[in-house]
Amino acid sequence: MSTMINQNCSPIHQRSGSLYLEYQTIELRQMDILKRRDLLHGQFTFWSALYAVYKRPSDQKNSYEIQLTMLISSGYFLYDVLVCIYNDLYDYWLVFHHIVSLVAFAQSLITRQNGVFIIYGILITEISNLPMHLRYLIGQFGFRFTKIYETMELIYFLLFILFRGVLAPIYIYHIWKDIQVSFVIKLMASGLLFYSIYYFYEMGKIMKRKYRGYKERTKKKIDFYWFSINPDIAKLQYREIIDPIL
Repeated sequence: MSTMINQNCSPIHQRSGSLYLEYQTIELRQMDILKRRDLLHGQFTFWSALYAVYKRPSDQKNSYEIQLTMLISSGYFLYDVLVCIYNDLYDYWLVFHHIVSLVAFAQSLITRQNGVFIIYGILITEISNLPMHLRYLIGQFGFRFTKIYETMELIYFLLFILFRGVLAPIYIYHIWKDIQVSFVIKLMASGLLFYSIYYFYEMGKIMKRKYRGYKERTKKKIDFYWFSINPDIAKLQYREIIDPIL
């Protein structure tokens, strides 16, 4: 699950016919390291959860695969909170997300119950993890104004909206109806849905900025290239910085 950290990037410069983004602060470099670690965590939890489902887990007792997935993920969340606090990189949404997740994991790990419901939740929330981070890395390597970036962003947004915006509420509704699921798991799942709503709000702001940029590019007849930067982009008055990762 992703982390939202404030990003302040320097203006876009043009050197040797190419456009690229420079880091402006040490905090952004530190955040870049955190993002790469989050990518590794997201991919581990997604694929290990998928494997746990493949093993046909019981609705009653947690399997070894489920216990291991939650245990490693809990360690990451705890470590991430401590590192972010130490480096002053955390925000309240990150802390909220991690604490909610840790409470749910702890309850299931200790009782060895309800883990299968958490695993399905992980699959729903982490399926957009890979395109989200590829979007970020493409931008950081200087290809923010390309079609490959726009395509990866579109894939990320569609997966996020479909799984977190459509499937997650349906899934949580069925969780609340299931008497086998503990109240703690139900409450934490609802908290994570609330967390996702915040990012839908942020996505809306990003789409508004992108629409303004699209109108200017259309008016000036400036197109994005797939894997290189169109030099004419330097003529645009609208040059958005890399949007925060969701």
